[in-house]
Amino acid sequence: LADRLAKLVDSGLAEKYPSKDSPGRDAYRLTKKGKSLKPVLMAMVKWGLENVEGSAQLLQPKQS
Repeated sequence: LADRLAKLVDSGLAEKYPSKDSPGRDAYRLTKKGKSLKPVLMAMVKWGLENVEGSAQLLQPKQS
């Protein structure tokens, strides 16, 4: 996970900042560049729901 987060930071998709909830630890948030990927990801979700059988069922909450 640390390696993946570092790659996101290095690519400018996320930024690291000191956590307010856990002093001495870091937190991460998307940058403007990272947020700009949302339409692309949503298009991929839409495609999957339309073309991969059973995908929609995975989005349904599990019944207890």
